[in-house]
Order: sequence, then C-alpha cells, then structure tokens
Amino acid sequence: MNPATGSTSNGVPAGSHPAGASNGSSTGQASDVPGQRGSSSYVWSVTAHVTPTCVVAGRTATVTVKTARNAALAYVAVYAGEKSGAAPPFGYGYGGNADGYSSPVDGSWANTWTVRADAPTGKARVTVVVAWHQTSKQVDVPFTVADPLSGTC
Repeated sequence: MNPATGSTSNGVPAGSHPAGASNGSSTGQASDVPGQRGSSSYVWSVTAHVTPTCVVAGRTATVTVKTARNAALAYVAVYAGEKSGAAPPFGYGYGGNADGYSSPVDGSWANTWTVRADAPTGKARVTVVVAWHQTSKQVDVPFTVADPLSGTC
C-alpha cells in the first residue's frame, strides 16, 4: 500500500472492497465476508443472488453474479439431500450448472436454467466459485424449490 495515496499496488484504495470467505443468507443473495484477503495483492469481492428465491419445479431460475472484471466463474445448484444439479455422471441432472467469464466492462454475469420437474423440494443452494489473479472465492446462495402440489415454499 502506498501511504501517500492510501492505495494498493493495483490502484484500488485500501479497504474499499470487501474480500474473503462465503456467507450464505436466507434472502437469496450472498457475498463474501468483509475485511479478509486471499494471498493476492488484489482486493476484490463476489456478490451473487438467485431469482426467484422460491422456484416451482419445471420453471426457470437465474443466478446473477457481480465480481471483478474478466474473472473466471462457475456455479452448480445443489438441491435438498445434497443432490447436485449437474448432468450425470457428476450429478442428478436437475439443472443449474454452468461456467464462464464475468463482463470485462462491469464484472457482471448471469445464467438461467430450468429446474427439472422432478427436482427435490425444499431448501437448495447455488454454489458460485470465482477465480481472479490466482485467488478464488466461493459464495453459497440459498433458494427453495416449491412443493409441487401447493406451489409454495
């Protein structure tokens, strides 16, 4: 950090961005914990949310991520009973598994998937992993698969 400017070596003001480990919440969004850093001198953050937070099986859900520009990222939906949404043989194929790179303009990225009609009902999560400048971060974002009879969570 440059004491004269208060900036880190990459020009970002020290302490201006949160960084650290995952922090799930019941609001359908998550971000990393403020005040912790990885081994990189770069300070960056990850924020993600799932909409809707209560999804009816057979319908779509969207994960939206905001992070560093051009960061590599991937996500997987994990349904009740710790059942991965990834395609077999890596999961049960319930939906919700993709990767890509965040926008070079603003660091945003989004993906929409269809929750398979026979997906387990109940609490679920999307695990998002982001890598940038030889560091990685993970956030778990909760969502719920609605009861198929009532359509409520």
